[in-house]
Amino acid sequence: MQFDLVNLLEYSDYLSDEQKDIAIKQYVRAYNKYSSNCVVLNQFRFIYFNAVINRAISLCTAWSSQDRKSMHSEREKVIDNAIHAIGRLKIEFKDYYFVHADNYFSLLGSLTEIKELVSVESDH
Repeated sequence: MQFDLVNLLEYSDYLSDEQKDIAIKQYVRAYNKYSSNCVVLNQFRFIYFNAVINRAISLCTAWSSQDRKSMHSEREKVIDNAIHAIGRLKIEFKDYYFVHADNYFSLLGSLTEIKELVSVESDH
């Protein structure tokens, strides 16, 4: 479910955190209203932020194909969203982040490198 929402909210930089938070809350509220399985908002948000990271890596890879040149300029945005998601995890899920800080630090470094590479490539 989180990937569906990430696909809608994280392909660009048009929406603010507040707008995304409202959409996430409404999504969970609607799901819980019509489903027999209850989704806990905080757990959903945790998975959502991690899905932003996963989706950005996947999209950046797919959008780097020579067949997808029209998407090359969009890669930096999804990488920025992933970097921002790590920041939100660090703030909103401190205990989990602390336990896995080394992994997130490595991921952040890798995303930053990828962003630099796609930025330079887009400039050419």
